Order: sequence, then C-alpha cells, then structure tokens
Amino acid sequence: MTGQPLLRCAGQAAEGAFETTDMILPQHPEPLLRLPDVLRVVPVSKSTWWAGVKSGRFPAPVKLGTRITCWRASDIARLSAAA
Repeated sequence: MTGQPLLRCAGQAAEGAFETTDMILPQHPEPLLRLPDVLRVVPVSKSTWWAGVKSGRFPAPVKLGTRITCWRASDIARLSAAA
C-alpha cells in the first residue's frame, strides 16, 4: 500500500447484490467551491454563469451527486487571474 487513505465504496452489481470497491484518495484533495462561493469571486448572475459554462467561457463543473455541483478552486482562481 502507498500510505494513502483508502475509501471503500459500495456499488450495486447487475444481479442486485452489492459489491465493494477500493479507491485510493489523494493525500490533499483539491478544494471545491459551490456556486455561491464562485459567484463571490466572479461577479455575474447565476444565469450568466450557467450560460458561460454551457458555452465553454467558464470552467466545467464537477458533479458530486445529482444535486451537488462544484468547481475546482484552481479553475476559478485561473479564471479570476485572467480577467
């Protein structure tokens, strides 16, 4: 083992039974920002932000779940520095 933390995930197998998978997490996961945090750095409206994401002007989000959307802090910092 590499000394990295291990995350044990359960996933539903095709037969309906659950199987577990080991995933290695990075030592220092990259910080993620939710939309209100992003909009404090990039002063645009929500609709302008989403239009920019769709057009490729703004960074693509990272989906953590069906209702949880985040952006990498490094992507937002890069966007802010370029402005």
